[in-house]
Amino acid sequence: MANPEIVRYIRENRETYTREAIDRNLADAGYSEPDIQAAWQDAVPEDAPASQALDRWGEPLHQTPQTQQRERKRGERVFTTPVYWASFLGFVVGIVAVTALLGYFVPEAAAIVFLLALLGGFITSVLLLRKNQPVAFGLASALVVVFLLPFLAIVIFAGICIAQLSA
Repeated sequence: MANPEIVRYIRENRETYTREAIDRNLADAGYSEPDIQAAWQDAVPEDAPASQALDRWGEPLHQTPQTQQRERKRGERVFTTPVYWASFLGFVVGIVAVTALLGYFVPEAAAIVFLLALLGGFITSVLLLRKNQPVAFGLASALVVVFLLPFLAIVIFAGICIAQLSA
């Protein structure tokens, strides 16, 4: 007869976590391997589908309505947090202010500092993606605003000029 506490834990968590994660948590809680295996026999019928792996946020990969709603809410939460907006606005204002001041006082260094700040923002956003998503997404959004939008404006302006010259 399996331990009813282990069986209950497995039944409550098997749709959310992988078998390996549940086994690890139970082992960390002090339960023996034979007790855990016996509980799996009682908790999960033979024909039940195995739980799926987790994504990088610890959520199940299968798309039930609950997981779809959690995914949507997580995305909405990231872009509405004060931390996202602080990192976004702080990076945009900071890089523009630093580049403008350096351009006024030391024009030779402004472009280099601007490119280094863009590179630093990109590296920081990649490194923080798993640890602090609002900051990572704020920096990534700021990079789009600071670099891609002016680049697109220049390309469009150049296209207009070329079209006017060839007409």
